[in-house]
Amino acid sequence: MASSLSRWLGALEPDRLSALLTRRPEALTEPVPRTLGELAGRLQGRFGVAGAVQSVPLPAVQVLETVYAYDCQTRADLADLLDGDGLDGDGLDEALTALADRALLWEYEGRLGVAGEAISVLGYPLRLGPNAADLLAVRPVTELRGIAGELGLAAAGPVKRNLLRELAGFYGNPERIRGLAASAPAETRAVLDGLTWHGPLATSPTTGFGGPAGPRYLGPEDWAVRRGLLLPDGWQQLAMPREVALALRGPGWRPPFDPRPPSPAPAEVDESAVAREATAAAGTLVDQVNALLAAGPIARLKSGGVGAREQRRLAKLIGADEPGVRLAVELAHGAGLLAATPEAVLPTEAYDQWAAAEPPERLPPLLVAWLRLPVVGWRDGAALIRDPVGRLMPDLRMELLAVAAALPEGRGLAEEGYLSAAVRWHAPVLAGAFEDPAEFIGPLWAEAARLGLVAHGTLSPLGRALIALDAERLGRAASDLLDTATGTAIFQADLTAVVPGAPSAALASLLDGSADRESRGTASTWRFTAASVRRALDTGATAPELLARLRAVATGGTLPQPLEYLLGDVARRHGALRVRAVGCVLHAGDPAMLAELLASRALAALHLRELAPTVLASAASPADTLAALRSAGYAPVREDASGEPLVERVDRRRAAAPARHRTVRRPQAGELADPAVLAKSLLSAQDAEPATLTEPPTLAEPPTLTGPPRLTGPAGFAGPLEAGPAARRHRAGGREERPDTLETIGAHAPGLDEDELRLLAHAIDSGGAVRIAYRDADGRSTVRVIEEIELSGAVMEAWCRLREDERMFMLARVEAVAPV
Repeated sequence: MASSLSRWLGALEPDRLSALLTRRPEALTEPVPRTLGELAGRLQGRFGVAGAVQSVPLPAVQVLETVYAYDCQTRADLADLLDGDGLDGDGLDEALTALADRALLWEYEGRLGVAGEAISVLGYPLRLGPNAADLLAVRPVTELRGIAGELGLAAAGPVKRNLLRELAGFYGNPERIRGLAASAPAETRAVLDGLTWHGPLATSPTTGFGGPAGPRYLGPEDWAVRRGLLLPDGWQQLAMPREVALALRGPGWRPPFDPRPPSPAPAEVDESAVAREATAAAGTLVDQVNALLAAGPIARLKSGGVGAREQRRLAKLIGADEPGVRLAVELAHGAGLLAATPEAVLPTEAYDQWAAAEPPERLPPLLVAWLRLPVVGWRDGAALIRDPVGRLMPDLRMELLAVAAALPEGRGLAEEGYLSAAVRWHAPVLAGAFEDPAEFIGPLWAEAARLGLVAHGTLSPLGRALIALDAERLGRAASDLLDTATGTAIFQADLTAVVPGAPSAALASLLDGSADRESRGTASTWRFTAASVRRALDTGATAPELLARLRAVATGGTLPQPLEYLLGDVARRHGALRVRAVGCVLHAGDPAMLAELLASRALAALHLRELAPTVLASAASPADTLAALRSAGYAPVREDASGEPLVERVDRRRAAAPARHRTVRRPQAGELADPAVLAKSLLSAQDAEPATLTEPPTLAEPPTLTGPPRLTGPAGFAGPLEAGPAARRHRAGGREERPDTLETIGAHAPGLDEDELRLLAHAIDSGGAVRIAYRDADGRSTVRVIEEIELSGAVMEAWCRLREDERMFMLARVEAVAPV
């Protein structure tokens, strides 16, 4: 028989069904549903429902909780329960529409239907516990008789159903419940008051002794348990029955309903000032990340992170505070420019290409990495260390930027307190995952300012481009802000070069290779020394070439005389002394210079010996000899066996990019079926093939919230969704699922419905990824993303993204399947 959801879906107009599919992208993942019944089953899947609930605002969540808590059957029932005279009819309509547009709640033939898996996200709606009848039904008769005796109920005999009938009369009398609670001891009343508003669960240890009326408890809860105001829930906790909580909340209490979002107190902002501040912040960010990566290997802890001592060293090196260092490390790692090896944290091969690009091209990868960063970056501690709270940060960042994007351009926030209130309204499920969201929202806002995404209390052009998830727009915004990169430097007589603003990649590379950087920021300063010029000549540059390149970037095309004298002096001395690898030998055309080396105490460790007036032998290796001579102030060069000078190259250590990532990749636009085409196909097929629905299994543990954040675009994917194939075909080569794979899975996973069987079979046959709810041998329910699945009878061998390793999975323990 068709479910109410499949019948409601069949009654929708094609445009509305297409919009619903766009908001629930898991329905567009291959293999696409073939019937409205399969579509209804997928839309009620655990993971998809969790993501959809996370994307609705507070009034929609309040409506959903009220429907669950009171088992509302009609819209009139719902309206009567919500705040009577103050009920906003338009607000209720908007909330119901938001839920229906995501297939979380629908109205068919005058009755409300609700997605069953939403309860696993909501937990205890309105902080109300289970019905008393459900809690009492699993208690032994001795306990029920003890409660009835304490309440002074008429003797109902030993028959359980009679006891339950008598107790039902008590729980149906709110006045009596309030009178009983009022007579409780003060400590018990405090417990009851707390559970009434913030319940419904409490934990209280038992004495270990069970009398005729059941177990006794050590705390003040015992008085309430013996009288049925609190009942064991079967999980070593005490629950306040729903009827008790409602009675104690009083007859005037109504479920909360807040149909309108909080109103900000905007202030006028100067858009040019916003752009200037964003430019400065973004330029500093790119410069600091580049300096961090150019610094070479970063020391790592045994745990794999970057510790406080190394952060302090890097802070001095790149001109940032320690939170700025942690942010730079995390951004570089998130953008694939930095990776950890067993010995150190090193730049990857992708860094070389990134470093060769201009600042406008370097910035977007860092901003996208920040948006996806699963880390609380401002907390003290090691960088690159993950914690559970960090997994919520990408969604919280997205919500924060979405709240700021709602402000009109040219207006900023007068106070940051509005941000917390707005996030609580727009994303109540996400905000509810934190004890205090404001603890994270304020630092995230400051972090966004470090990146140039916000300034003066409003989104910058960079921030508006990032929230749109449009790569082309983000690139244009970065170019508009940072395309003022300076290609010239001011060379001064004190042997310094100053670059006002952000230097171009070519200019920075030239100056970094021939001078020592002394300062960063709105103006960067380099200082030329004999050692820095010698370093440039050691890498193969000649003095005339270096002079020509410096003149080309000098303001006015000329260099100060002191700098030209320095380059000429170092060039004359460079190569006058040569080192040849003959175990090793030094030779020079000037015997007096070699005599000076023989007499130098600084070179005593080389144990130099005269072989000829122009030749010395060193006991050290060529590399050590070169280092000692340069440390003593000489400028030698190394020769090969034929006497030709060797060009020294900087040894660049690079880490291989990680082959696999823990971040779950969301489907891209080209991998999803076209929602309009699929909607028409499903609606046209409903008459030819009746839709049926096998209800998905109920999972005990609440899911990890990994759904898409609230976005203004279609499901958060940039670009148009391309047209998909016919609903019965695979996109990859138009293949059907292999019948033997379906049969094998179906034989060993009887708890999966038809659509879940097809999803798993498609992942096995195509080599793709799929999300599963899996119960391990100890009975714990976990959520895994697996891929590269090989099926062998009742067992799957697959790569587990959570464990980053190959794992074995029993089909019989797979409780649910959903697209990635």
